[in-house]
Amino acid sequence: MTLAACAKSDTDLERSLYDETYKFVRNKDEVPGEEPGEEPLINLVLGLPYEISTPARPAWEDTDNKELTDGIYGSANMYHKAWQGHHKNDSDEPKRIVTFDLGEVKEIHSVSANFLSQQGSGVGFPSKIVIEVSENGERWSQVGEVEDEYETTPTDPTTQKYVWHAGEECEKGRYVRVTFEFGEKNWVFVDEIEVIGRDVSEEPEEPVDPVEPIEPVEPADPIEPPSEPEEPVETEWVVVDDITIKGTGHIQ
Repeated sequence: MTLAACAKSDTDLERSLYDETYKFVRNKDEVPGEEPGEEPLINLVLGLPYEISTPARPAWEDTDNKELTDGIYGSANMYHKAWQGHHKNDSDEPKRIVTFDLGEVKEIHSVSANFLSQQGSGVGFPSKIVIEVSENGERWSQVGEVEDEYETTPTDPTTQKYVWHAGEECEKGRYVRVTFEFGEKNWVFVDEIEVIGRDVSEEPEEPVDPVEPIEPVEPADPIEPPSEPEEPVETEWVVVDDITIKGTGHIQ
C-alpha cells in the first residue's frame, strides 16, 4: 500500500503509518532558504497548548487542548480522530481564533493550517485564514492571509493546507494568532496548525576599529630660570672744586 493510500485510509494502523512517516520526513527535511550553519527551522508549536475562541462540538472535541499541535493529520474522512469540528452557529462571529504563546520572542518563517472539505456532510473550507503576531499579546500585527484556492466546494472529500510564508525577512514575535473564517458551509474541520521558525539569532557585534597609538610628544626644552641680577656697582663719589661727581661720570 502506498503512503497516499494510507493517508486516505480509515484504519488506525494504516493511518498511523502515514502519520509517523510524515512526522519523520517533516522533521528531517531541510527547509529551503536555510543558510549553512544556521539553527534549523522547526515546528515551534509541536505539542504546545493553545487558546481557541470557541471550542469544537463535543462529537469532534479537542483532546487535552493539544489536538491541533500533536503532529497528527486526519484522513479525508470527517470521522478520523484527528479532526476538530466547528459549527458556524456556535459563536456570534463566523470565525475561530487560535492563539499560541511561544514562551519568548522567536523568528517566524511560515504558518500553516490544514482543513477538510466533505460536501455531502456540509463541511467546507474556510474562506481564508489570517495570521497575526505580537510581542506582548496585546498589540497585534497582521502579517498575512491565505484564501481558499477552490472557487467552488470540491465534490469529493478533500484536504487543503493553507500556507503563509514570511518571505526573505522573517517575522518576530512571542504570540501567534491564526484566525479561520467560515466559508459557504456551516462546518469547518481543522486538524493541525504549524508555526515554523527558530530562536531569534543574535546580531553579531560590529568590530570596533582599533585605536591608533598616540605618538609620544617630545618634551619641551626646560625653561631656564632667570639669571641672577648683577650686583649693583657701588658708586664712588668725589668732590672736585665743590662739585660732587658720580663715579660713573655723570654730574648730579
